[in-house]
Amino acid sequence: MIKRKKIYIEALRILAIFLVLFQHVPAFDYYLQDTSHVMGHLFFTLIAKINVPLFLMISGSLLLNREEGYREIFRKRMIKIILAILIFNFLVYLAENQFVFDLQDYCLGVFENGIDRSYWYLYSYLGFLVMMPLLHRIAQKMTKNDFILILFIHFVFSTIEPLLQWFVPTYLGQSFEFTWAFRIPFSTIKEIFYPLMGYYIDRKIHIESIHKKTLAGLGCLSLLGILISMFFTIWIGNQEGFSDEYLELFDYVSALSAFILIKSFFVHYEAVIPAWISQKIVLLGSVTYGVYLWDPFFRKLFFDGFDQFMIPWVGGFFSSVLWCICSFLVCGILVQFLKRIPKVKSLF
Repeated sequence: MIKRKKIYIEALRILAIFLVLFQHVPAFDYYLQDTSHVMGHLFFTLIAKINVPLFLMISGSLLLNREEGYREIFRKRMIKIILAILIFNFLVYLAENQFVFDLQDYCLGVFENGIDRSYWYLYSYLGFLVMMPLLHRIAQKMTKNDFILILFIHFVFSTIEPLLQWFVPTYLGQSFEFTWAFRIPFSTIKEIFYPLMGYYIDRKIHIESIHKKTLAGLGCLSLLGILISMFFTIWIGNQEGFSDEYLELFDYVSALSAFILIKSFFVHYEAVIPAWISQKIVLLGSVTYGVYLWDPFFRKLFFDGFDQFMIPWVGGFFSSVLWCICSFLVCGILVQFLKRIPKVKSLF
């Protein structure tokens, strides 16, 4: 029998990886190009912004409950990430340069943040792993008040501060930038904030006891946050030009709500979900990391041709969406095959 936790975690992974793929194709910022349908395109862009927060929350839930030393973390986890950085940046480098290789150019690209910017998350994740033993000890002692305080401080810096920086010049007529010197890492650095949030929500909040009205309220709160972000993006965009400046005003609200709502769904309805569907969810969830690694390589090789072929039929936005679906399936099949190879499977 498939464990309840594994099903909802894998479902969250599937959602997160699809949103990651979406963020790497033109549809993600289509609102900048097609202003006649800006609201529809912007809505999907704002939904996609929860992708990395979801992955970090999943990592917090799964890893901050484990007491692992630095040596064990390096051996079991960090080496795997470092190898992925070296191997897949190499493959993308070849695809980007017509399979002509220059060692110096490749090495500089790897250390500068990756040959393909899509791999920035691997570097970020290494930072999380370095902090994992300390975050584990912090997470074990977290209380409800700690959770609320960290969340409130994140609200101040992610929502209030950007709005202040718009309000003061607009209505007081003078330039303003909130001091850079006052920052609280536990709330302002994503690689710390989201793992702690994911751990607390998954390990210390009893989802079964959350009333349906509260769940509905979370959904409404997320929608309200998206609408406010859309309002500022469109309003200011019409005056000064569209940008991504206000896309993360409430992404944390949507991410935390999505985690709670999806977990709640599987907690309450797992018993009536057919076993074969649960098995498919777990299977698809198990290849998400590999899909993330392989997608930039195939995107470099084939996306432009795919996009040019599909646009006359379905338009630019849906061409990108179809690419996400096709990439997930192709990369997922490849990863399943590679997982059968003994020396290779540990990479995924």
